[in-house]
Amino acid sequence: MENDMNETGHITRIPRLFKVVLGLSLAFNLLVIGVIVGAGARGGGPMRGAGLTNYAMPYVKALPGEDRRAIFKRMRRDGVPQMPDRKQRRALYFQMVSVLEADNFDEVAAEAILKQQGTTSVAAMTAAQKAWIEHVSEMDDAARQAYAVEVQQELERRHKHKKPKQ
Repeated sequence: MENDMNETGHITRIPRLFKVVLGLSLAFNLLVIGVIVGAGARGGGPMRGAGLTNYAMPYVKALPGEDRRAIFKRMRRDGVPQMPDRKQRRALYFQMVSVLEADNFDEVAAEAILKQQGTTSVAAMTAAQKAWIEHVSEMDDAARQAYAVEVQQELERRHKHKKPKQ
């Protein structure tokens, strides 16, 4: 982001409120990713609600249940580095609530919590992508092409529009 010059020629800093809003936005995005990864790790199930969709959901939803379970089993087998359990992840959210409720906002503490949540989310997403790629790579041409049809149908169900023109 750019800093602006004021009338005296000094560079102004980005307002703290702007940083807080960005931090909260990141926390919300991490929450959404955590919900999706958590639901998938438990075997999936229909997820409804506009806030619970992201770029990977059409790929996941288009897979048969046993394939989704195989992918998440592979993720657990391969391990997700630095992945805290559900109780630890929940504790991080409550730590952030405490930081937000304090009379004086501790920017350093908030950044540390967001960094830990971000690291965890990226590790989980990377592991999920790796497991998905391995799973799709193991499909024969016919199975992969049938899966492509399922992804297309899932996109049409979710977005109620036609394939983009090329």
